[in-house]
Amino acid sequence: MWDEHGYIPQQATAVYLQFRPADSHVWTTIAVVDTDGEGRVSMQLPAHVSGTYQWYSPGDKWTGGATSEELPITVDGTAAHPGQ
Repeated sequence: MWDEHGYIPQQATAVYLQFRPADSHVWTTIAVVDTDGEGRVSMQLPAHVSGTYQWYSPGDKWTGGATSEELPITVDGTAAHPGQ
């Protein structure tokens, strides 16, 4: 429950990692991760472009959707497409 800063474990729930490049307003889903047995989610991803990340969970028929806080990052060096 990111919106309420609470925690309700939901096992095997799809959570979407989204990215928005700096100076953009468009979010793009770059990965989908299922929560673990305790309802937690994590992943490692190399960052090639400065921008902002967020986790998004659409919810289901029992729980509402939620979006994490925005997680801005700055990458020094030559910019590349996030998939590279």
